[in-house]
Amino acid sequence: MTREQKIWRLRRRCGNIGHCDEKTCKIYAKCVNLGYTSFEQLSDEKINEMYNEVFGTQITENLTGVVKEDHERVKTVTDILEEVRTEMCDGYCVYPRITPNDYEKYKRILKIRKKTLCKMAINYLLHRETRVEGIIDSTLVENFIDEAANLKNVEKISDVKNKKLAIATVDTISMKECLFISKNMEDKDEIVDYINDISLGKAVRSSMAFPAIFTTPNHGKYNFLDGGTVDNLPVKILNDMGAKKTIAISFDLTKYTPAKSLEGVLIRALDIFSNPGVQNAKKIADIAIEIYNPDASLLSMDEIDKTVKNGYDAVMKNKDKILEKGLI
Repeated sequence: MTREQKIWRLRRRCGNIGHCDEKTCKIYAKCVNLGYTSFEQLSDEKINEMYNEVFGTQITENLTGVVKEDHERVKTVTDILEEVRTEMCDGYCVYPRITPNDYEKYKRILKIRKKTLCKMAINYLLHRETRVEGIIDSTLVENFIDEAANLKNVEKISDVKNKKLAIATVDTISMKECLFISKNMEDKDEIVDYINDISLGKAVRSSMAFPAIFTTPNHGKYNFLDGGTVDNLPVKILNDMGAKKTIAISFDLTKYTPAKSLEGVLIRALDIFSNPGVQNAKKIADIAIEIYNPDASLLSMDEIDKTVKNGYDAVMKNKDKILEKGLI
């Protein structure tokens, strides 16, 4: 197990406990002595020491409730899901290590420029139109993703080898759904274009170009908008790319309080427009999991860890169904 994976498990355990408690935490004393230093700042030796003390050679999370020595222990659902995560992300990503510096970097990316707001106001007063396609420059997102991808020798989405990756967007000009894919596919569908000659950063940027919030990127003859406007749960493309088993994960949209902000109204409008497609996608997936995440907003950077935990908890709540259907 890598250093990152051990930190991921330690952090997840801290998140599950929710607070520091001398009675429930085996490494409480060590954390106190270290001044509650974040795991990322510790040496490999300290990480190994704390990890072994928490998880040791025994495990209590297996489905049967039996505690076994490490050499004979039964794999738990947690272990299996961790293996799947590692296999899917190997070489491309690790559990996000959010540090104060990262937060500042993300906040700069999502910063609404005062100059843009002033331009909108002046144009509206003079011409009765804003003449601004988005209040946040999404090229910052593109550059950030490309910088990270280049560290893994990934420039274009086609450089993602041995992994089948698909990212959905829509072309504002033709109104066709466009799919950025790592695997070559023929254009068999008249209403879908497949694209693989685009940088990973621009693909991600195009997929998240939320209307009126982020500027819309251009690529050749295309002008892209958030893929959620036409396909907010792209399960079909996975089947088209050869996936034999699919798990559809979406947000629970049934619990809703009328929004009191422009952002909230826009998000709800997109949810309503895309809901029929989401419901159809759930029907063709082997299992559909909904995540209830009421606290995170479109531009919220303070709820990242909580959002990740909500996703993890939702999957673990469905672990029996996942195993029953043989999805792992």
